[in-house]
Amino acid sequence: FSTSYEWINDNTGMLLGNGNQLQLYPTNVAPGESVSCVITVTDMQGDVATDSDTVVIENSPPTIVDLEITPSVQITPTTVVNCNATVEDINLETVTESYVWTNVTQSLVIGSGPTLDLVTTGILPGMMLACTLTVTDTSGDFDEQTVSQQLQILWPVVDTIAVTPSSGKVGDTLTCSASVTVFDFSVPTVIYEWLSPTGVLLGNQTTLTLTANNSD
Repeated sequence: FSTSYEWINDNTGMLLGNGNQLQLYPTNVAPGESVSCVITVTDMQGDVATDSDTVVIENSPPTIVDLEITPSVQITPTTVVNCNATVEDINLETVTESYVWTNVTQSLVIGSGPTLDLVTTGILPGMMLACTLTVTDTSGDFDEQTVSQQLQILWPVVDTIAVTPSSGKVGDTLTCSASVTVFDFSVPTVIYEWLSPTGVLLGNQTTLTLTANNSD
């Protein structure tokens, strides 16, 4: 006797194959469609018998292959960050991507979308930033991943310091002024110390009046 096989997409009527095994491809079958295998047996007298069985193709969820925050180093409260993803769907379905940015340290949602300007969020140096990506296909199946990065801790910088006047005599008042840059939008506390050549503390205000005891 002889045996023949036919694999048929019941939804489209397409003949998918004629062997005893069938490799499924997203180009010829979609999730939710049914595929039938029809077997025909013919004996030497020409008598024919047929039988069939049907399966419904299940959906495979999309997969987040890779997820990262860029830049990956030196993130500050003024950095524009991106959540970069590589997503695959073996069924070739349309995938919807949803991004959520979170200030993990304060448990606050601070943005959405693949790009975020941190200057608009109020996040501070040293805090933890996270991006959560949810991908959903047209069948409703989904995958979700979260990636995080810590913001760089930036110390205040003293840009300039000056004493005016540059010289003085007993009775004169000297003024110390400084320009300071901060990177976390805070108000810096500036501490002044006036020291003698031998390291003796003469004062801790912005001004110092010279006396016979401190002007050697």
